[in-house]
Amino acid sequence: IEPPVFRVTGRVTQCDDGVRATVGFLGDSADYEFAEAETEADGRYAALLFKPVALARVRLPGTAEFLEPMERGITSDTVHDIELPCNAFSVRVTDHGSATPIAGARIRALNRAEGAPGSTVETRTDTEGMARLNPQRPGWLTVTAEADGYESASRKEQVLASDKGRELAIALEPSRPGAQLALALADSRPAA
Repeated sequence: IEPPVFRVTGRVTQCDDGVRATVGFLGDSADYEFAEAETEADGRYAALLFKPVALARVRLPGTAEFLEPMERGITSDTVHDIELPCNAFSVRVTDHGSATPIAGARIRALNRAEGAPGSTVETRTDTEGMARLNPQRPGWLTVTAEADGYESASRKEQVLASDKGRELAIALEPSRPGAQLALALADSRPAA
């Protein structure tokens, strides 16, 4: 018995223009990808699926990935167009005292879109302390920055449908020397 094969075609667009991207199709979690396709210059793609899928993962060159839950999973041949938001957010991470860029900082961005489950992506800053984020759906964006030797910091911003994007600045405070971690048991007694 041969497994079912589904042909999925479509177009990835941003700001009404086709974009070069990698499109992946996943089950109901982001852990395992069932198929992947590269778009043409006009954003068109075609993929063969051997299992039903519920998520599309889009990777634009130079950005983190974008997860798009599907209203109805794909279980047969279909056309699935993906319209990415028309914005470009970036994060600049610096040292609070010196304003020196922090290279290699870990960035976690949680986009809670209106009427959709949240989508989290992780990336790192470049040598200039910059990280480009994937397009963001209207709703709320919480960005957390972490780096060795620094306290983590978060910033929450509203993403509007009219946003074309912006740069979010996060300044990290150096970790306090001699800071200690105190472990406690569930009943608040100190751990041995």
